[in-house]
Amino acid sequence: MSTHKCLYVARSEFPDRQSGKMVRNCKIQYISDGHIDDENQKGLPVLTAPCDFELFKTFQKLPADYDLEFSVKPDSKGKPQLHVAKASLIEQK
Repeated sequence: MSTHKCLYVARSEFPDRQSGKMVRNCKIQYISDGHIDDENQKGLPVLTAPCDFELFKTFQKLPADYDLEFSVKPDSKGKPQLHVAKASLIEQK
C-alpha cells in the first residue's frame, strides 16, 4: 500500500441502454506522489483511478491521506488499467 492525498470520490449507477442491466462505477481522484518540474509541466498531477462501487463507503473523510492498494484489471477493450483495490484512512495525530 502507498500513501496518497485523496481529494474526491464519485460513484454512479444507471441502466445499460441496450441490456437494461445496472452499470455501477466509482472513481477516485488523488494527488500523484511525483512532483513534476520541467519546461512543459509543473506541480503535482491529480490522477483518477476506478475502484469497486462498494469501496465508496470507505472514504468517510475527504480530502485526507489514505493508504491505497492498487491492482491491474483489464478495461472494456482488454487493455490493462490501474485500479484501486483497497483503501484505508491514515489518522492524523
